[in-house]
Amino acid sequence: MKEFLTSNPFWLFLGIVSGALIQYFLGWLERHRQARTALKVLQIEVRRNLELADLYIQHIVEQCQLVSAQEREANEVYFPTQSFDYSAMGPLNNSGYLHILLGPQVLSDLLRFNSHFNNRNADLLHDYLVQSARHGSATTFLQDEIKRAKDYRKSLVKLLAAKKRFLRFGLKYPKDSWWC
Repeated sequence: MKEFLTSNPFWLFLGIVSGALIQYFLGWLERHRQARTALKVLQIEVRRNLELADLYIQHIVEQCQLVSAQEREANEVYFPTQSFDYSAMGPLNNSGYLHILLGPQVLSDLLRFNSHFNNRNADLLHDYLVQSARHGSATTFLQDEIKRAKDYRKSLVKLLAAKKRFLRFGLKYPKDSWWC
């Protein structure tokens, strides 16, 4: 037995196995560090987009008041979505962290928010508003849009307080949060 423990092949084998375990452990640590960083980047982007959503809602409220007072025509109303930024989502989606961290419900809320607050949807909303104005319901349409925008905004607030779970992928939320 003493010869086996002092032989070169044994130590070579032990070195290879321990090297592989160390590499695996370091890779695991790096993946979790990247996931934490990905969450922070996403939270910064979401925080900025929620601020823009507040400005959007405020703008639509003002436009609704002007349309209802007949000081502005419905075809002059615009939906300001050009400043919303979704640049962090592409790399996070490609790396897989977007789906792994958020889970189905929060990911669904994020994607609905993104699909609502974009330039393509702003054009569609404008077309729907003009069509509603022809039927005399422009103010109702704008009030519905304000409600939709507030709902989408509210659905993402919880993401700001989320933290990555220790030793696992996924998010945890503070226990005293109103959305839990």
